[in-house]
Amino acid sequence: MSNAIVITFRECLEMFIIIIPLILYVGKIDRKDLQKFIFAGIGIGFASSILSALFLVNSINSLEGLAKEIFLGGTMIFIAMLILYNIVWIGRQSKNLSLDVTSKFDVKLKGGSLLLLAAVTIFRESLEIIMFLLPTINEQFIPTIVGILVGVILALLIMLAIYKSSIKLDLNIIFTIITVFLIFMGGHLFGEGLMEFIPNNESIEMSGQLIYSIPLLFLFLKREFKKYMRKNIKK
Repeated sequence: MSNAIVITFRECLEMFIIIIPLILYVGKIDRKDLQKFIFAGIGIGFASSILSALFLVNSINSLEGLAKEIFLGGTMIFIAMLILYNIVWIGRQSKNLSLDVTSKFDVKLKGGSLLLLAAVTIFRESLEIIMFLLPTINEQFIPTIVGILVGVILALLIMLAIYKSSIKLDLNIIFTIITVFLIFMGGHLFGEGLMEFIPNNESIEMSGQLIYSIPLLFLFLKREFKKYMRKNIKK
């Protein structure tokens, strides 16, 4: 359940960083009539992700024996590579975690563009949650669903705390902590994925975890240390 909480919290926080400021922004400039398009986009994105989840779960349930093991193993390795991509490639770009919509996007105040932005944002982040939790949702359905709900609530509470009070949270610190957790999770998935192809071999699982986690953790911490040093030099 802890995996579901952390993954959902991270992805939902990324959703809310875009969606909540967008809703507040159109209200602030007296264009509340556009909020319905944002909410419609949220609904479309959420519905699309649910349909995708049902399709993927049904596809897994239709497989049996070796085919199912290969599919699950391949999915675990794919998720581990997805985590690697997010951390190494996307992380090289300074991710804009500002809550100021005008500084993040060239916001076009048209219903269609707002609907599309909201729908794509919700669907993209929801699909990542689905992919991350796909290998475990069948075996631990109730704990996974509870973890998802807890993650959504925690992310929403943090965003509301930022807007409704004088609390100032460094979102970069939050994402750094979550990323370290995801590195170890990626290593675990990579090792388990290898085990699906070479069953009953614990040394393969442990080797996969170490080969994945140690270099990635080193690169990530090295990059974060350089960013920290540059930030302090500028001060």
